[in-house]
Amino acid sequence: MKLPQWSPLRIACLIFFAAFSAFVPVLGFDFVSYDDPIYVDNVYVRQGLTAKGVAWAFTATHQNFSQTLPWLSLMLDWNLYGRNPAGFHFTSLFLHSLNSALLFAVALAFTGRRGPSALLAALFAFHPLHVESVAWVSDRKDLLATFFAFLMLGAYHRYIKTGQRRWMAGTTLALFLSLLSKPVMVILPFLLLLLDFWPLNRLGRAFPTAENSPAHISGLALEKAPLWVLTGVFSWVAYAGHADYLASRESFPLAARLANALVNYAIYVYQFVWPHGLSVHYPLTLTLHPVGNVVGAGALLLAITVAGFVVRKKTPFVLTGWLWFLGTLFPLIGLIKAGDIDRADRYMYFPLIGLALIVAWGLPELLKIVRAPSWTLAAVTGVLVAACIGGSLKQLPVWENSATLFKNAVNVTPQNPLAHNGLGAALYEAGETEKSLRHFQKTIQLDSGYFYAWHNLGNAYTDLQRYPEAIRSLQSALKINPNHVVVHFKLGKLYDQVGEGKKAIEHTRLAEFFLIKNYGPDFVKTREAQTRLKNYYEKYKLNPKQFPTIVELR
Repeated sequence: MKLPQWSPLRIACLIFFAAFSAFVPVLGFDFVSYDDPIYVDNVYVRQGLTAKGVAWAFTATHQNFSQTLPWLSLMLDWNLYGRNPAGFHFTSLFLHSLNSALLFAVALAFTGRRGPSALLAALFAFHPLHVESVAWVSDRKDLLATFFAFLMLGAYHRYIKTGQRRWMAGTTLALFLSLLSKPVMVILPFLLLLLDFWPLNRLGRAFPTAENSPAHISGLALEKAPLWVLTGVFSWVAYAGHADYLASRESFPLAARLANALVNYAIYVYQFVWPHGLSVHYPLTLTLHPVGNVVGAGALLLAITVAGFVVRKKTPFVLTGWLWFLGTLFPLIGLIKAGDIDRADRYMYFPLIGLALIVAWGLPELLKIVRAPSWTLAAVTGVLVAACIGGSLKQLPVWENSATLFKNAVNVTPQNPLAHNGLGAALYEAGETEKSLRHFQKTIQLDSGYFYAWHNLGNAYTDLQRYPEAIRSLQSALKINPNHVVVHFKLGKLYDQVGEGKKAIEHTRLAEFFLIKNYGPDFVKTREAQTRLKNYYEKYKLNPKQFPTIVELR
């Protein structure tokens, strides 16, 4: 791909504005109910950048993951835009566009080749797998972590060219900031060793050589000592804080996790090549994949890996790109399983670069081998980029709001309880209460222990004045979470609606107890509960002394 008349700065600017233009529809999108309220409406975030908020961002965890810089960036968004979703989306879009331009600059610095570097950046900028990271405000962490990772690569390249230790210090600082954005970036020092092989050629192209003797390789590893120390600390802290959130080995044994990892690696490769059927959530299955799928996935991964080593002399970029993909995705592939997520499009934000690198450098080589006409490279490149843009434009409307997001998830993964509950909640918020019932009921059918589905079902039945069904639903919710103050409060109201005064008082007393415990006696809902209790005692002519103590009720 020849761009003889274009300077690197001009190409970088073109990539930035093209990426921004392709994803600009996100500026008209709303927040979505999937995690956005946790991030955007966080009490510290809503106050903007304050000393108290900054201190909290350096100590807080969400699901035991440190996300200091994403929190700070969201606070800054509140300062700039208030609660305007367009502003938050603008920041995310700007970061993605900047990352796309930075990737071109970094690739050009390392390789000196403008054409493949531009194609690599274009595939990164426009690939449909990246729609989630751009359109979902909650995924600010991937955008920031990648931004600082690119700065780290740039600083490392300057260190290699100049030998000045200050650039290694800059490399370490950028790694630190990337880890403060997303701790799984602990893999980055290993990536530098991979780049030492190609394109830096610090290990030599063929094995074995004097340049990649054990002593030489250990020297390359030793020069990165500050990076190993930093990643060691972050790895230990992340794992220690993560322990309680991990799925137990009994619920998801090692054999199942290994099989799942092989299959998911293969799926990510497939979705890179053919990105359709994308969803915000792929539910985790605790059952083993069919043996044929596991064996097939393992054979595919092994074949590509072996091929990479076989062709490492003539086309070293294949091995570098493939190991980039395998290595940077490894912390997220599920061997250490957390939560109910099987895989996620956003996990490919940084690892996708490895596969795109193989395409960007491999396409010119392939066309040389088949002796294609000189114009073929430009034509094929145009088709690839256009296909990516078309796929992203098709995927973007999925993220317009909660209803479109979960409707798509239900269509892609029909047996997904989270998707059905999310769509039901979106329909309920839109006033389509009858339609929401079907999705809440489907959620419970798929997962009878889904607290929020029972809670939402109770709300829907309440709005439809189907009080006995609402009571049964909320009682089922209490079996899962007996101390949920909101459910007790609502049950008090519902039992009053059906004339069961004693039960109305029992649940309202429990609500009052938890409200005082959690929020204090002066909290507005605490006072409301106390007023309701007084009214219930008078309405049903009951004496507070005839009721059991709170300890007995619980």
